[in-house]
Amino acid sequence: MEIVRAHADEFDAIVDLFRAYDFALKERAWFDWKHLQNPFGAPHLFKLVQDGELAGTVGLLAQPFRHDGRELTAVQAVDGLMGRAIRGKGLFNDVMFFVMGTVPDGVAGPRFGTGFASLPGSMKALENAGWRRLANFRVRKALLSARALRRLPGGALLWRLLVPVWGLMRARLFAGAASDLAVVEVSRFDEDLDRFQPAGRVAGGRSAAFLNWRVLDNPRDQMRAFTFRLDGRLVGYAICKVRPATWEVVEFRTELPGRGAAAAFLKHLHARRLVDSVDFWLLDGFLQEDHLPRGLLERGTAGAMFVHGIEWAGLPADPRAWAASYLDSDW
Repeated sequence: MEIVRAHADEFDAIVDLFRAYDFALKERAWFDWKHLQNPFGAPHLFKLVQDGELAGTVGLLAQPFRHDGRELTAVQAVDGLMGRAIRGKGLFNDVMFFVMGTVPDGVAGPRFGTGFASLPGSMKALENAGWRRLANFRVRKALLSARALRRLPGGALLWRLLVPVWGLMRARLFAGAASDLAVVEVSRFDEDLDRFQPAGRVAGGRSAAFLNWRVLDNPRDQMRAFTFRLDGRLVGYAICKVRPATWEVVEFRTELPGRGAAAAFLKHLHARRLVDSVDFWLLDGFLQEDHLPRGLLERGTAGAMFVHGIEWAGLPADPRAWAASYLDSDW
């Protein structure tokens, strides 16, 4: 098997391959958004060629990160596809070693690799290739309506039992909501939000260009963003992915102490009947228990963040020193 750089006249063939396997970037518009319109620079797509035929692909995204005032680059492995012609031949490690040793154009200085996986086979393969599982995803669910309760396993019985006290349960979510906090939906980011990343932790860059691309210009996923304002001053934000039965909060940040901002955010969503339930996606080490409302349920989920090369980049291996989020993934 050969691994060679893909050129623009080969991108349609890569999209056709994704479509044939019902995987990843199955529409050309999705592909163009992710690899041609991102703010990270030139696209880095590679073909996996077996016997002269396109048998798979892998891509790289080079995202800015920061730690203790240092600028770093996280090189994320994305859209890896091993076609049938090369599966089961022990070639995955070859692809990962290639990824780990490849420096994207324009990247200089400290760098490290990131990857996100949710399938057991994918996670095991990354670990076998020498990647470190840094942190697992955790989900905290807020039920904003009784309809959301009925969707849970065993929810029909719970619904009958809890309807008489449902108002009290929901009121617990909204307890302490900052009454003077304005929750404003974003149509376009016009300022960087890096200042909301926790000081002293390893965290991804949050430029307006990144947020507009990743969130508002995303043709693959429906996403919505909200800012929190106090007396007109920006004090935080939430980024949500819209799912059929719930919204996933893929990043939540505020400079305000306590639970008031999150409670006000949930109260805003409920008052406008925007959604029946909200899932806060969090990573080990940065669960933000002091900022999230009481009364959240813990929902089981799969998925983890993987890293490699953090020692070379001078980064800690303790997840409590990181503030990465779902928004740093390509999911």
